[in-house]
Amino acid sequence: MDPIFTKIFLFVVIVVSATIHEYSHAFIANECGDETAKRLGRLTLNPLAHLDIFGSIIIPLTLILTSGTYFGWMRPVPYNPNNLKGGVRDEIKVAAAGPIANFSVAFIIILAYGLFSFIPGREFAYLAAYVNLSLMVFNLLPIPPLDGSKFLYPFLTLRQRVLFEQYGIIGVLILLLFVNVSYPVQVLFKLLVSIIPTIF
Repeated sequence: MDPIFTKIFLFVVIVVSATIHEYSHAFIANECGDETAKRLGRLTLNPLAHLDIFGSIIIPLTLILTSGTYFGWMRPVPYNPNNLKGGVRDEIKVAAAGPIANFSVAFIIILAYGLFSFIPGREFAYLAAYVNLSLMVFNLLPIPPLDGSKFLYPFLTLRQRVLFEQYGIIGVLILLLFVNVSYPVQVLFKLLVSIIPTIF
């Protein structure tokens, strides 16, 4: 693969995949009774509605062009938990929507190439699947403001939840400095590539 084209492709995949992630949050929140994201124009697959200049463009492009690695974020989709019909249960649904969407994208890509091996562009497609699995795994980590932290809310008091959210960013910084999530992503990717064709 041409290195420059690969880097451009990687950046586009990150933006598109993160857009799908945020849209899924907005969609489920709306389905659960909260129209906050819809009113703010976030219930859309238009990346421009979700972009964060620093986190979606500057940091990802810098990392991709200089090191070949990738990291970034979109503007979080706002929602009002008081409007959710199912309370904490619906908060968990909203949180899970993004990672589930990214897993679904990766699953569909790998399934397509498992069933139709003649389709061109396998290397690029698998890169897109890998990026989506990376977004899923990273966001499922139980550290605020990541989606996985919402799964702990039923077990926390209101005070504990506030403290959890206030200091969660410290955990994210520690995570970025000392924890490599690429190993579980690689294991999951290889597992899906090996078993999906045999299932179908």
